[in-house]
Amino acid sequence: MNRNCFAAFTFMLFAGLFSAGFARAINYPSGLTGAWEFDDPSRPTAAATGIDLTPTGACTAVEGPAPGDGAVEIGVGSYFACDHGVTTNGGGTFVNEYTILMDVCVPEESQGAYVSLFQTNPRNSDDGECFVNKSGAVGIGDTGYSASTPFADKGWHRLVVAVDLGSSYRYYCDGKPILDGTSQAVDGGFSLGNSLLLFADNDGEDNTVRVGRVAIFNRPLSAAEVADLGGYDGPLLPYLQQPKPDSITINWETTKSNETESVLRYGTTPALELSATGDVRVLGAGHVWHRVQPTGLQPDTQYYYQCKTGDRTSDVQVFRTFPPENVSTGHLRVVVYGDSRSNPARHAQVIRSIRETAEKEFGADMQDQLDLVINVGDIVGWGTNLAYYTPEYFEPVSGLASNVPFMVCVGNHEAENSYYYDYMNFEDFGGPEGEKYYAFRLGPIRFVAINSNTKGDQQLNWLSDTLAAAQTNDAIEWVIVYSHHPGHTELWPAGNNWWVQNRVIPTLARYDKVCGLYYGHDHCLSFGAHPDAPIHYLLSGGGGAWIDPWGTYTNQQDYAEIYKTLDYFGYTIFDFDLDARSYVAKTYSLGNLEKPLNNVQVDEFYQKRINTTPPEKPSGLAPEGKVRALPLVFVASPYAGVEGIMSSQFQITATPGDYANPLLDIRRDRENVYGDTAAPDHNPVDLNEGMDLSRLSVSNGLPVGQSCGWRVRYRDQNLQWSDWSQEQTFILNAPASH
Repeated sequence: MNRNCFAAFTFMLFAGLFSAGFARAINYPSGLTGAWEFDDPSRPTAAATGIDLTPTGACTAVEGPAPGDGAVEIGVGSYFACDHGVTTNGGGTFVNEYTILMDVCVPEESQGAYVSLFQTNPRNSDDGECFVNKSGAVGIGDTGYSASTPFADKGWHRLVVAVDLGSSYRYYCDGKPILDGTSQAVDGGFSLGNSLLLFADNDGEDNTVRVGRVAIFNRPLSAAEVADLGGYDGPLLPYLQQPKPDSITINWETTKSNETESVLRYGTTPALELSATGDVRVLGAGHVWHRVQPTGLQPDTQYYYQCKTGDRTSDVQVFRTFPPENVSTGHLRVVVYGDSRSNPARHAQVIRSIRETAEKEFGADMQDQLDLVINVGDIVGWGTNLAYYTPEYFEPVSGLASNVPFMVCVGNHEAENSYYYDYMNFEDFGGPEGEKYYAFRLGPIRFVAINSNTKGDQQLNWLSDTLAAAQTNDAIEWVIVYSHHPGHTELWPAGNNWWVQNRVIPTLARYDKVCGLYYGHDHCLSFGAHPDAPIHYLLSGGGGAWIDPWGTYTNQQDYAEIYKTLDYFGYTIFDFDLDARSYVAKTYSLGNLEKPLNNVQVDEFYQKRINTTPPEKPSGLAPEGKVRALPLVFVASPYAGVEGIMSSQFQITATPGDYANPLLDIRRDRENVYGDTAAPDHNPVDLNEGMDLSRLSVSNGLPVGQSCGWRVRYRDQNLQWSDWSQEQTFILNAPASH
């Protein structure tokens, strides 16, 4: 709807709110045609360069982004008309090349609402051309919205929109590119006439915003120029990776190419009595990656630390080094999740949920409760685009990655790009082809990350050698392998990986210390087990990327080795009890858009290595001897075991005593969650609900008049099989003639 604005400008000055002063110095590049800094309470619309703004409606003086900085707060229906001073350019009759810079803050009262930042229509008779949306992202439908949500934090940010109509439309925040928007037409709705409206919209989507600076240029600034303008980055955000008992790699990012200092202050007390320096890589405009690797640390020891580049520092943070490799008591806890790309708001929610669950289950101080976070890949929408890494990955994980190390295996969306390998530091753990795949230790646990993009016999040989070495090392109790691609996935079979299914999994099954294969690629949660080896399968692709609900693909398939698939966001926490030589894995979920869940547990599995007893050997009760008609019901003695039942397996052969090629080989699990009910409930469906695993009905496929054998066995939830039952034989007679 159209809104009539007040004809007169009202300025409400709160005495003593701030002293008049100058905004923090900024060195504008060439092409500046107008600048407004809102520092003088008596003339808040005065221009530092160019022509004063013309106000409509009301605004209020507020504290700016720094002491001495002025700012104003503008509410619904109020805006500024700006004579931008840019002359016709870009091959049209209007202004088609320009840059708008704004220092803005979206306060608490506007969170979750749309906020218009500028309007190219001087009559204000349609929607504005740039918004902060309800999630805190920046853009508009025509250009797209940024993946990052900078304005969700209620802080100050420097937004730059660099426009070259017919060629490019780029958004930057605090010196970093956040969106390469869809290009718009020359002389179209995004071109400028003689004036521009700031913070205007035609139908009330111009909620309260604070502004401390606006500047306009007569050309699109380059990424390097925008990076040099900087912004309001706040403290540095550390990222921990490549952990060891005696060292760890600490990274952080800055935006300016001349910010080359990489200093770490650290120690066992908050006094930070030690220091170390590291190196820096300029990956591109606005992305300077710092790395420091302190060595000589004490195992299982808490360290305080602070990162420093120039006059910028991180908050003082804490981490705990890995325990010694020979540790045999206490608990080790590992989080597994993945496919966190393209949806940073949901990714951040997953990270907050991990922290929330860890605090509830184990206690505060994440460095003491969680030892490691594993991400199974696809951390960004596309790895060739440098602008994706910070908003989609490093910012969402920052609430946890400053205290707990993260280790990632490369996904297909990383595209084997050098940016990924510049950010991820696994050199100390790498295989014969470097960081593409790697292995490391956490106490008695050997983690092996494989590269399901590149595959190859060289990698497979390295994997076999790594597993063989672990098998003969008495200090290693568990081996966990993780990749990005699954062997099989039910929700999206097009994502199956032949190499993982037919080369990797048979290799893993040869070594009984391998307890898990974890992966992602499909955006869901899925659970299974190797049919013979004690290996759990975990698909943990619910880390933030948009879920594909049941029914999205027509080729979805119910695989025998997978007992539960949920089209949910979520993550899994493994708790290794070293004294009991066992672990428990609990999966928590946020549900999906159709069925949201509040961080609730949706699955649990475990494995014990000592004091284990396989299920008792069952007996085959029927059929036996001559039987007359189909269907036949095969009946075994009831399950008996220390652990709960997981599966039963019936085999029927036409050659008694020989089960190499049985007529039927049927394994069923205690549950088979596959699909969901119709809207609006979307409840998971257990196809095995109420099934008696001791009975099997067979309706066809058996020869008539021939002696056949059959046997049965049970598996417990510790993935241990009983011995096969003693063979029973039967003969199916031909049905009587009439």
